[in-house]
Amino acid sequence: MIRAALLLLILCANQAMAATPLPKDFAWKSSLNLPPGGTLYELTLPAAVYRGTVSPDLADICVFNGRDEMVPFTLTTPPLQAVKKLAPLPHFPLPETPLPGEKLSIRIERRTTGEIVTVSQNRTTAKPPAAYLLDTTSIKEPIESLEFEWSDIPAGFVERVSVEGSDDLEHWRHVTTATLAALQRGDNRVEQRQIQLSGIKMRYLRIVQLDPGSIINVTRVTATLAAGSAEPAHERLAIDVTAIPGQTGEFTFDLGGQMPLDRIRLLLPERNSLVKVAYFSRPRESDPWIQRIEGVSYRLDSQAGELSSPELTLPANRDRYWKLKISEAGGGTGTGKVKVAVAWRPQKILFLHRGDAPFTLAFGSGRVDTRTLRGADLLSTLPATDPAKVKIVRAEAGEAITLSGEAALKKELSAVTKKKLLLWGLLLLGVGLLALMALRLGKQMQSNGG
Repeated sequence: MIRAALLLLILCANQAMAATPLPKDFAWKSSLNLPPGGTLYELTLPAAVYRGTVSPDLADICVFNGRDEMVPFTLTTPPLQAVKKLAPLPHFPLPETPLPGEKLSIRIERRTTGEIVTVSQNRTTAKPPAAYLLDTTSIKEPIESLEFEWSDIPAGFVERVSVEGSDDLEHWRHVTTATLAALQRGDNRVEQRQIQLSGIKMRYLRIVQLDPGSIINVTRVTATLAAGSAEPAHERLAIDVTAIPGQTGEFTFDLGGQMPLDRIRLLLPERNSLVKVAYFSRPRESDPWIQRIEGVSYRLDSQAGELSSPELTLPANRDRYWKLKISEAGGGTGTGKVKVAVAWRPQKILFLHRGDAPFTLAFGSGRVDTRTLRGADLLSTLPATDPAKVKIVRAEAGEAITLSGEAALKKELSAVTKKKLLLWGLLLLGVGLLALMALRLGKQMQSNGG
């Protein structure tokens, strides 16, 4: 009798251990489009997943095949942005085009490696430079951006410049047009010192000042070099904000999900606005506000065109609820509707093509925790095992549709949890049966000895 009970216990335990989530345990799903021929697929999480999940760790997501079986998958987080390498660049001032009747010659001396030694001119009258020649012959990596330092200019300036590139100092091509600026309004200071170049690689660069009567005296130029791998792309979203009644200059906004936000920018409704801003957040509406970052936002008109403040960068934050505080000093934002632009680097799912199509991504559940069921350690080693044979193929997600809907978000005992509890109950019952067997065996031994 006891042996039969133990056999039944083992069978039930095996069934309980084999329990995995089912699609009905989730609120929503998205169909996955998989290009043929792949074994290992990668999917960038759409914004709908962040809006539909309950767990801040995305524990309530799962990938199913056409037989409603969970396939091996893991969740990957984009690596932190690599520390950028900086390199100072030799820079040489170039004069403006000579006036009629004025003689001007420029002599550029280079080493055999192409490196510029000196740039000289025969002009006797000192005039501000109209351009700068940058020597990038010693730079091997692509250049992402240039940062300029200049002598203080009390009146401030906004200057348009053209960036040109060459490999021989004779043939030049246009790279980009940008704006450099240094302005002061009250206690607020606006500076635009960087020019984005998007990873160009040329031996020489020329910075030409487009506006007449330039007063910039560049003292240093630093190149930011591209990292070994490209930075993961950001998803972006513009959000309307709601004014807090009775609180001047304070607004709230709801991301609608737990996106790992790491960039934020105020979209000012009126031109020639310059304000101080501070951002606060909290995971739940009942939690206290915590300040995350502060800075200056601006939108200014100039002869060089409109000048807007860059995004503020902060550590990735999954809080859903945010508050914006705008200082009224300097006139505030004026009239019009204020908006906020946010950005985040979405995580990715890595999964195996096991079983039949169609494959689906299910998400949003108060019942399921898939963290212990994922094959994180195993899947992450596959591409490194044989990169030539195990290639990662990109998958695409379709529109999110309803599975079990809001009912699946309620925290209740799912089939998986119930089976786990059953397993523990069976294990405890097994311990009891073993104890009973030991007790009976002991009595038999005492009886035989007597």
